[in-house]
Amino acid sequence: MTGRPADGGLPPGSADVENGSAGVVAVVVTYCSGRDAGACIASLAGQLRVTDRLAVVDNASPDASAETVAATLRSQEGLPEWRFIRSRTNRGFGRACNAAAAIWPRHHVLLLNPDAVVTSGALDTLRQTLAADPRLGAVGPRILRLDGSAEPGARRSLPAPGVAFGRLSRLDRVFPARFGGYNRLGEDPLAVADIDAGSGCCVLIRREAWEQVGGFDPRFFMYGEDLDLFFRLGEAGWVVRYQPEALVRHRKAASTDRRRSRMIVEFHRAMWQYYRKHHLRVRDAWLAPLVVLGLTIRTGVQLAVSWAGILTRRQDASHATSEMPAPPRPEANDSEPTVTAIIVNWNGREWLPRTLATLRAQIGVKPEIVVVDNASTDDSLSYLRACHDLA
Repeated sequence: MTGRPADGGLPPGSADVENGSAGVVAVVVTYCSGRDAGACIASLAGQLRVTDRLAVVDNASPDASAETVAATLRSQEGLPEWRFIRSRTNRGFGRACNAAAAIWPRHHVLLLNPDAVVTSGALDTLRQTLAADPRLGAVGPRILRLDGSAEPGARRSLPAPGVAFGRLSRLDRVFPARFGGYNRLGEDPLAVADIDAGSGCCVLIRREAWEQVGGFDPRFFMYGEDLDLFFRLGEAGWVVRYQPEALVRHRKAASTDRRRSRMIVEFHRAMWQYYRKHHLRVRDAWLAPLVVLGLTIRTGVQLAVSWAGILTRRQDASHATSEMPAPPRPEANDSEPTVTAIIVNWNGREWLPRTLATLRAQIGVKPEIVVVDNASTDDSLSYLRACHDLA
């Protein structure tokens, strides 16, 4: 992968091993992820050891994400040695991860999405679980979305045709006990379990296992690469473990309307690629026409729903703009000028005190401060509740 690297962090350690346990290289691949990566990197800063490493690859984001991420890395205290690579082209998630993991080939590989936050102690729990059982090739955490709901992809069965049918047809939502095998819906989400597959959102992979299977298959561009990796880990004899005592929170960022259609197509293309690679030459090959038909129908339906949603939102926005009455003008009071400062916060507990202090010092009049918190997962709300002068 060609790119423009930038390095930083604490001075490099002379050893890759601390207290008998291998170090970790945390791999974060960003694409239009500037608004999320700050909280992700901050959550790692408190948990990565001096002998760990951090590798961040920006996959040619068309916006200012690369500059935002680079600035975050330079300003974040507590990081070990890190490297930031700006790829000139978007060559896919798996290829970017492979390049980042290869920078430090003696470290275990922690894959982490830029919109994920590793809660306190989670990384140590994953390390300890991996170190305690030499059979383990990978260990994944429990993953919760910001609304508190469980992310089902944290513990999965491999999508053999029968299992995939329940998931793709949505029958798993109606009859979870019968058709919920893909996301193991009939099992206790708080119980440690050996599983077929975890989630590429966050997983710690033993370096020996990663090297044995060759990392991600770069032919998968943006979906399916994690399922393929877990399949090959199992084929090679490694065990994948789900460890719910480690918790990660995932924002699962919504895509823009412009990219939504492409993501739908890429997802279903990856599912066909996975089937073709692992099932087309075995006993499930006879199902190929049905698989193609099912994926084609599902792609068409989802595209139609997506386009209908876009049109509806645009029409609603147009009506709202044309029908919205002008807001009443407040009465001016020249004797007591006021300024309203609006802060939109997400996991900004570290920066809130400085931001508020700067506003109060620079505005010159007593400001009215309004903070809109977007479901922070840190202790921002506790801090804000203690600030009695906020509107």
